[in-house]
Amino acid sequence: MKKTDKIVEKLWPELPYPCSYSAALDTMTKQELTGLRTLLRIKNVSQLNKNALIEKLIELIPQHMGETVKYWDEQRISHFKTVLSKGGFSTNNFIDMKQADYFHFRGILFQATVQGRKGLVIPQELLLSLQGSGLHLDAERVKAITELVALVRGMLYYYGVLSIETLQQLLPKYSEDAPKLEDAVAVLIDASGYYPDMEYADDVGFYNSDVRNPAAIVELQGRKYADLNYHPYTKEELTKAADENFFERGPQYNEFIRFILEHYEMNRSDADFMITQCVLEAKNGGNIQSVLNVLQEFIEIPEQQYANQLFNKLAAVLNHSTQWALKGYSPDGVSPKQNNAAASDVSAISDGKKKVGRNDPCPCGSGKKFKKCCMA
Repeated sequence: MKKTDKIVEKLWPELPYPCSYSAALDTMTKQELTGLRTLLRIKNVSQLNKNALIEKLIELIPQHMGETVKYWDEQRISHFKTVLSKGGFSTNNFIDMKQADYFHFRGILFQATVQGRKGLVIPQELLLSLQGSGLHLDAERVKAITELVALVRGMLYYYGVLSIETLQQLLPKYSEDAPKLEDAVAVLIDASGYYPDMEYADDVGFYNSDVRNPAAIVELQGRKYADLNYHPYTKEELTKAADENFFERGPQYNEFIRFILEHYEMNRSDADFMITQCVLEAKNGGNIQSVLNVLQEFIEIPEQQYANQLFNKLAAVLNHSTQWALKGYSPDGVSPKQNNAAASDVSAISDGKKKVGRNDPCPCGSGKKFKKCCMA
């Protein structure tokens, strides 16, 4: 069997339908079952072997559904109810691997291949239990959790990292009925196990999954930009930024897209991906050289005739893109009154009209002559 076939078999094991808990849980290792038991806070079963542990989990998982769904927002409820409404097996679930794992390692939804079709399956024991008792969800609580999770995911898009202390400062600004910090953190830690754009670590708090080094961003925010307040986005702006397809695309971004499509054989989707990668490099603290290195993974730097235009349009994009270290401001958006330090290394690229000569220093900041660097 090929390696890829083994991976597919592991991710989408053949299961019967209706599917018993015994069949579903048997696809998991003892270590995974122990993790499930720990996650659900099921006690006094640590000494059981795999078969005995499965038997105990079959009994206890349905009983713990109240705790399992306690922190769910509308999206998770919707995904689960979709499978529930299909009689316990559905092929129409647009969730990624992290989201599938979230349900899987709580013992309630399992990825499976059923009669040649890939989908999500609910074990019959849980299905019958829920058909009898339901989920017992508080609509007001679900609404509050949904708003909280969206709000914080939007903050992470703009700010990159949020410590628990920062959350304590920011949340009351957006809600008179902000939950107690302990409750909010519990909700958000649970959400970070589900949403692909959201992560949590004890030492830094919550951070956007595109942040490569959260501690470095925190260090910059606290040292170089300690006197800079977080950009005061509205609740609507933050909620909009929580959409998985959201990405800032201002006039400078669109102008750069037009330039790339005009001078390179590249479709709109690929050009969009290329520029987002350049912006993410800058958000992660990359300097001009590292941003240009990313750019050169996709295209060749043109001859001098177009190089100046390329550099200037890239500079405009970066200087108008919000930065995590700048707490949601763009380099051009930080006024001297707000912060005396240079806004960001990315602002070092000039977006003026001066042309770069062959023997001039390369605008990328490498220290080499243009003809021996990006023009080469």
